[in-house]
Amino acid sequence: MRYNVEGADTVSGADRVITVEAEDERAAETLARREGLLVSAVFEAQILSPAEKLDLMVGEAIASPTSLQPTPAAPIDYRSPRVATVVPDYMGLRIASIVLAVFAGLAYLVGGLVVLFSLISMIGAIRAPSLFASGLLGLLMSCWPLFVGAVAHALSAACVALRDIARNSFR
Repeated sequence: MRYNVEGADTVSGADRVITVEAEDERAAETLARREGLLVSAVFEAQILSPAEKLDLMVGEAIASPTSLQPTPAAPIDYRSPRVATVVPDYMGLRIASIVLAVFAGLAYLVGGLVVLFSLISMIGAIRAPSLFASGLLGLLMSCWPLFVGAVAHALSAACVALRDIARNSFR
């Protein structure tokens, strides 16, 4: 007679089911242990042919009193499922914004000091018209650090805006 023996493999611990030919359940268990199985259950193997399976299904359907009763349709969930999306932090944009803001602050500081020194030199040269003109030119030329600071400040703000736009696209 055929038996299905369920248990765990003695080496790997994985669940296994084996089929053995034996005279009774005890002999099937002994054969399974020899093959390295810690036995948990022994069942008679019942392999049905497709025709026997069909006969069994038809018999169960006829015997069941509720088989002719219609079952109501399952309700349809019309709401869209809530999917939690992970919003990226965009750490690179945050770091770029901070670095550009620091660079803008330094450029403003240097530009302010250069403009101040140019004004002082221009005021000191107010008596000589040729020196005053060169002082005025020096004052105009000293404004470039302020321009660099303004550009760095605008780029810092652009990094923050781009990060906010990107993060809001996930909502």
